[in-house]
Amino acid sequence: MPVLRTLDTPGVGIEFKKCKGIFWTSDEWRFEITDVLQTRRPSLGFTSTILKLQVLMMVVCLSFFCSAQVWAVLQELGAPLAAAEATSFEMSLHSLGDRARVLGPLEVAPEGHDCPVRGTVLGLDVSDYNWGTRWNSVQKGGRAFAYIKATEGSNYANPLFSGDWVASKRAGIYRGAYHFFHPLSDPLRQAEFFLRKMGPLEADDLPPLFDWEVGDGMKVSTQIKRAKVWLEKVAEATGKTPVIYIDISFWRSLGQPEGFEKYPLFIADYAKCPAVPPPWKSWTFWQANIGPVQGVAGGKVDRDVFNGTLDDLNQLLSGR
Repeated sequence: MPVLRTLDTPGVGIEFKKCKGIFWTSDEWRFEITDVLQTRRPSLGFTSTILKLQVLMMVVCLSFFCSAQVWAVLQELGAPLAAAEATSFEMSLHSLGDRARVLGPLEVAPEGHDCPVRGTVLGLDVSDYNWGTRWNSVQKGGRAFAYIKATEGSNYANPLFSGDWVASKRAGIYRGAYHFFHPLSDPLRQAEFFLRKMGPLEADDLPPLFDWEVGDGMKVSTQIKRAKVWLEKVAEATGKTPVIYIDISFWRSLGQPEGFEKYPLFIADYAKCPAVPPPWKSWTFWQANIGPVQGVAGGKVDRDVFNGTLDDLNQLLSGR
């Protein structure tokens, strides 16, 4: 097993001994590899394994707001783990003097999946199923943004939208409105209906979200044409480029069409890291799972992730 070199930074040292033991320590934190499963995965090349392990370690680091020194350490960590052909490992983070908190197991990301590398912001999306949401509690629970269902098709409006729209803003949550698209219905009527129910956007509102999950039995070419009509109308009316919500299987059923890459991707993929289908190169939002969120009744709600920092999220608010 290779021994990782010591970085030229005072107080930072790294050492690998049989893939176990403390590998970084400072006055505040101590990181430790607690276990490594060494199994061969021939489908993954050496280089790609290093990159994926680096990404996973950086994600762990980001969740604890690590310093630049630790970032450098974690980037270096990928090489010896890849050399050992480790595909799974456990890691614990210690605040010195406190009881250890175990993180793991973590695994190498599958091919074609994109793990966040710059930081993440947690959020959620709600609909007419989520009665009685306590938005102050949602915000205190660490959720910084929310997409709220406004409309569906050309004649259904979420009865909870107005209340949630106002209350989420008052609680300090970045809010966005979404429309559930039905290709069978006239797209221009749907766009106008959505715009009326949503109302004017404020500067710090998220771009509108286009929820595309059904085909209504329409030809794929018709669906694509009508989706573009909605997107272009809403972009023109709001001055913000809409976000597209899709899931992998539905998008593949459409043939992964070109011409949508200018719209930020909101991908639904309940995996360790989301897949990114063509024509996109990366994702902006990720519906990661369904589970409890503080302040939301019923026990389960869609839990989302923004791919970036709060500063990045603020930049997205311009919508362009």
